[in-house]
Amino acid sequence: MMPEAFYESMWGFYLLGSLLFIPGAHYTYIAYQAYYETPGYTYDDIPIMN
Repeated sequence: MMPEAFYESMWGFYLLGSLLFIPGAHYTYIAYQAYYETPGYTYDDIPIMN
């Protein structure tokens, strides 16, 4: 059995994981559509982070 403090600290990881997963999934979808040349999607839609 895990201590109660372990379960309470997991909410931060769930929140962080959600915040990172959502934009990643969005840009993966754009890249997928651009790869298959779907009209309206290009690789230029994905911002370049410097």
